[in-house]
Amino acid sequence: MRPILALAILALAVVPLEAQVDIGALRRRADGGDAAASNALGSAFASGQGVPQDFPAALHYFRRAAEAGYAEAQYNLGQMYEFGRGVQPDPRAAFADYLMAAKQGIPAAEFNVANMYGSGRGVPADRLESMVWLRLAAEAGLSQAEFNLGLDYDTGTGVAEDDGRALGLYRAAAAQGHLRAAFNLALMLERGRGTAADPAGAAQLYRGAALRGFGPAQVNYGLMLADGRGFEAPDPVEAYAWLSLAVENGQSPAARDSLAGSLGAGQLAAAAVRLAALRGNPAAGVPSDDVTSSAELGKLRDEIERLRRELEVARLDRDAAERHAANLEAQLQAIQPK
Repeated sequence: MRPILALAILALAVVPLEAQVDIGALRRRADGGDAAASNALGSAFASGQGVPQDFPAALHYFRRAAEAGYAEAQYNLGQMYEFGRGVQPDPRAAFADYLMAAKQGIPAAEFNVANMYGSGRGVPADRLESMVWLRLAAEAGLSQAEFNLGLDYDTGTGVAEDDGRALGLYRAAAAQGHLRAAFNLALMLERGRGTAADPAGAAQLYRGAALRGFGPAQVNYGLMLADGRGFEAPDPVEAYAWLSLAVENGQSPAARDSLAGSLGAGQLAAAAVRLAALRGNPAAGVPSDDVTSSAELGKLRDEIERLRRELEVARLDRDAAERHAANLEAQLQAIQPK
């Protein structure tokens, strides 16, 4: 089940503080039947902009504007019911409000309707309806909808698998800064799916996602650096630094440890310096001035020593495994028929 779009509530309708010079005037307009003012006042109460936060009051003004057919208020009211702000959570009521807003062309509402049809939350599950609304949200340029629809085409979920369409949708979402879309686009470029293989383009996308702290991208970027794919030559030191950072972000240490066996002490030391720079400022090309402080140098020495110990353990484990394999092979030779 995909999560329903968790946009900040009321993001469509929040009135900046500088525009709320006179809350009283806004209230008078709302009480006079101005739906836009009611929606703006609901946003003010929900977010605490210019007035104390008051969810029941926000619910009142959103409902008034929604009943007048104001699309943004219908969406906002759906958010109130979905997340239980000022009212008990009610998925059925949330779906009804989202659907009214979606029918008026609000992309975030179209996306939420698609997800609720897809999961059967607040409405009976209907894959066809889900796809219809997801397409509308994607065509409107909503990056999360572009990504989800791209994923459907990528995996053949509910539609025929289509690498070309998946590629285009990922590219559109990535252009808007969607992190996972950029990562999936890189995967397709690296493997030549839906297009000619483009290792350099893939590496650039991985790096962009890696700089934003996305662990799987840090792994893939490190692997491409280690192999020199997409680059003029391999860079094992930079690769080890990125793979180490990925481990700190919860990724498997397998790739880092595999590379460690091919690095010398000087390379491990250089990788430790680079890792320290990445920790403090991932976009930095060189370590910051703070890295040269005595305290930081002490940390680097400790890090180098730790890496050396890990490397020695890895070598011992490998030697033990080779000896065990040799013993097993000898036993096999002894018992097999001549």
